[in-house]
Amino acid sequence: MSKHNAALALKAEDRPGKPQERMTADEYRKAVGAPAKKAVVPRALPEPTPQDLVAMVAATWPAVDRLTIELPTPPGLNNAYANAVGRGRFKTPKAKQFEADATAILAGLNQKLKPETYRAHIVITRESPLADIDGRAKLILDVLAACGITADDKNCEKLEIEWRYRHPPGATVMLSRYAKRRAAA
Repeated sequence: MSKHNAALALKAEDRPGKPQERMTADEYRKAVGAPAKKAVVPRALPEPTPQDLVAMVAATWPAVDRLTIELPTPPGLNNAYANAVGRGRFKTPKAKQFEADATAILAGLNQKLKPETYRAHIVITRESPLADIDGRAKLILDVLAACGITADDKNCEKLEIEWRYRHPPGATVMLSRYAKRRAAA
C-alpha cells in the first residue's frame, strides 16, 4: 500500500457498520471527509452531421469491387483550412461547401466500396494554372470515408491523381480493390 493510501485507510474499529464488511465508496468519502461525488449531468448528444447520416444509410448499401464517382472540384489545401488566434485551425467556407456538395452527391450513390485496401485514381479539371494538385486528393478521400463509401483513407494503398483540361469543372474518382504484390522471398 502506498504511503498516501495508508494514511487514508481506516482501522477496522473506525469503519461504520460491522468491522469485517467492506465500505462503499460513499461511506469511505464520508469517513475521510472527502466531498460527495458530483452527480453526473446527462448531456445531449450532438446532432449527426450530413456525412454521419449518409454513412448510416451507406452501411446498408451493397459493396462493389469498382466504383466511379463524379464530384465537384475540391479546393486546394491552401484554401481549405485557415488559422485564427484563439480559434486554431478551422475549415474555410470553400471546404465546407465542397463537403456539402460532395455529401449530397454521395447520398444518392447507393453503392460503397468493399472495406479492403483500395486504389484511387482521381482526375481533376484544372481551372487555374496556379493550382496545385496534391492537396485535393486529401479532401476527396476524407469525404468518401466520412460518408461511408470507403472504410478509411488509411486503406488507400495506391493513389494516382492527374489534371484534365477542356472539361467541365469537377473531379472523377475511380476506386477499385487493390492487393499489394508481395516481394519474392
